[in-house]
Amino acid sequence: MRGGGVHGCGRLEVGRTATRELLDLPDPPTAILTVDPLAPVGALAAVRAAGLAVPADISLVNFSDAPHLRYLDPPITCLAGAEEVTGATIPSRGSS
Repeated sequence: MRGGGVHGCGRLEVGRTATRELLDLPDPPTAILTVDPLAPVGALAAVRAAGLAVPADISLVNFSDAPHLRYLDPPITCLAGAEEVTGATIPSRGSS
C-alpha cells in the first residue's frame, strides 16, 4: 500500500486540492490519510472527480472521529483518539 497524507487545516478545499495533487503523481497512493475533520470531505470529492471509488480504488482514513464523517457515502475509516500521535507518525505529502 502506498499512502499519502493530507492535512486540511479546517477547509474542504484544502483536502480536495491536496488529494488531487496526490492523485496526479506518477505513482499515486492507494490510500490517503487525513488529519483534519473536514479534509476527508474534500478528499472524497477529489477521488470521485478523478473517476475513482472508495474503497474499490483507493482507501481514505481520517485521524479524527468528527460526527459528520459517519454520514459520508461511502463511510471512511476513522481512528478516534489518534490525533495526538499523527504529527510524529504520518509522513508528509509526497513522502513514501
